[in-house]
Amino acid sequence: MDGTYESSLDLRIPAADTIILLEVSRWTCLWHAFKRKATVDDQHRHDAPAGEKLDLAFLRYIWRYPLVTHPFVIESIEKHGADKNLIQVEGSTETEQFLMQVQQVMEPNGASA
Repeated sequence: MDGTYESSLDLRIPAADTIILLEVSRWTCLWHAFKRKATVDDQHRHDAPAGEKLDLAFLRYIWRYPLVTHPFVIESIEKHGADKNLIQVEGSTETEQFLMQVQQVMEPNGASA
């Protein structure tokens, strides 16, 4: 699953076999939000509604995520997915390493592209 969408965690967590939780700093999240807004064509995004706004409410959500949403996500995982495989990846370096490992597993004979 991608995205938090807190209102449906109780449905999506039980349906998952593995949960990958990316632990990224709020500064990194803010940077990526601004970078995405500046470089991605909002009208043709496959992962979000067209014209999604980068407004004060969204920026506040990102900033408060570690204090408000993250604890709720952890609680939801504990409640609805205690039996699931949980992989926590912290920061850009660990994320890149994790993605390289996944790529090696997914490619035939472990050969890189």
